[in-house]
Amino acid sequence: MNRGHLVIAGGGPVGLVSALLLKPYFQRITVLERHGGAQTGGRSLQLVLGERGLHALRCCGLDDEVRAQGIPVTGRMNGATDSFARYGGEGEAILAVSRIALQGILEKAVQSHLGIELLRGATVTQVDQTADTVKFATSAGTQSLAFDMLIGADGVRSAVAQSLLTPDEMTLDKLSLVYREVPVSATGWRSDAFVYWSDGEVMVGSFPGRNGQRGLFVMHPRGMEDSLFFSGSEGLFGRFPRLASLGPELLNQLSQAEAGAMGSKSCKCWTKGNVVIMGDAAHAIVPFMGQGLNTGLEDAVCLMRQFRSGDRSERTIAPLLKRFEQRRQNAADSIRQLSDRHARYLMGASTPVEAAIEERAGKALRSLGLPDTYAACAFLRLRFDRIVSREWRVMDREVQSMSKVA
Repeated sequence: MNRGHLVIAGGGPVGLVSALLLKPYFQRITVLERHGGAQTGGRSLQLVLGERGLHALRCCGLDDEVRAQGIPVTGRMNGATDSFARYGGEGEAILAVSRIALQGILEKAVQSHLGIELLRGATVTQVDQTADTVKFATSAGTQSLAFDMLIGADGVRSAVAQSLLTPDEMTLDKLSLVYREVPVSATGWRSDAFVYWSDGEVMVGSFPGRNGQRGLFVMHPRGMEDSLFFSGSEGLFGRFPRLASLGPELLNQLSQAEAGAMGSKSCKCWTKGNVVIMGDAAHAIVPFMGQGLNTGLEDAVCLMRQFRSGDRSERTIAPLLKRFEQRRQNAADSIRQLSDRHARYLMGASTPVEAAIEERAGKALRSLGLPDTYAACAFLRLRFDRIVSREWRVMDREVQSMSKVA
């Protein structure tokens, strides 16, 4: 049964994939996107897709096209020591793809579908659930649309979430870190590796791109700009001397790049009535596991499955959306926990005991023929909460083992 009008706030990858997957279930879909064109300021230039995200694109028939634009990344390399660690034991790879390239592929797919309209320069300002209308601002003034269902896929500062939830139903944890990324040419670097440096305070990372180009990001405490992007022992090249090979202009590029805030977001509920939030609007996470976008795209697949398997006799959408929320909330909470802990590892902030426990747990999992936690998240579609449960059982066993040795 085709329902009426679906409105999606947010024309990024999660919103566009949701439109493609839900088109069979609605007569008409309108996607409202506040930006008038490609927008990358303060955001990552390169996106990372694992099996969860690639599966969502596969469901849209777009995975081959996206893979052709991406670079397989088989592991991470410590830039200070040149040590290389593979992500998986069977040659598995995550896919690094340009944000602009992915956005272009998705927009082209959406625009080729009759019944899906992408409105650019449309900023959602208010949701009226009583009247089932959403107001949005455009260059021509304020307009409104009636909806039968509304999805808020409009990011961390979601206007839909703010209309849907009270302040005590949302938690936003801001890190003291900010994020900057610039394109660099580093043709001598390993082309299948994520290369990183960290000293417990600052982290630099680089994913490969096409034609020898790479995206290079710096995560640093807010307010450190005056010392970090200038010469001296506290500067970037003083902390990580090998980066000096990229040339002095890198410091100026980074100082001029727009800084993006970092943090996480959780919401007590994701749906009320016929309105639902998903992706970063509902569960933003820090980027250290590379699962933020993947989790949002997995949301879209899960919501599509609720429609596909739902009881067609149900007169309202609300029960279906509530089942989606119940299915996804534990998973989002679990990947947030994993990302927070992996952040400490990559930033070089883990204590020796934490590092030892994690190393032993990884070896224990591999000895059982199981992927470690990162590989399980990246290359399987096993629920995140099950990965956490498995991991904590193994880590607890390793802690007890270490205690006996001590």
